[in-house]
Amino acid sequence: MLFMAVSLAVSAQTPQRVPATPYPIEVVQPDSTVLTIRLHGDERGHFTTTVDGYTIVKNRKGYYCYARVGCKGRFVATCRVARDAADRSAADIKYLEKMRRNPKLYRELR
Repeated sequence: MLFMAVSLAVSAQTPQRVPATPYPIEVVQPDSTVLTIRLHGDERGHFTTTVDGYTIVKNRKGYYCYARVGCKGRFVATCRVARDAADRSAADIKYLEKMRRNPKLYRELR
């Protein structure tokens, strides 16, 4: 009887959301370069950014790439591989001038 009461009490609890770590994480890209990323959200909704706020997603080859919002409102990888700010080429910087930083956060804050 006691076992049933305890199991009912445990199963009735609402699961708690676990937020992503607030600290930057270093990941290794397939070409052995290191990229520092930040995780945002929890298990229900989450996304990844560079430290300076550009949304990134992994492509099919396993690279973190800068993301854009696709036709269904989801993030899709662009052809440009993400780099830390200090490692970006002039072409990367010019490309990023056209992108908004972290469009999902801007959408959620409105």
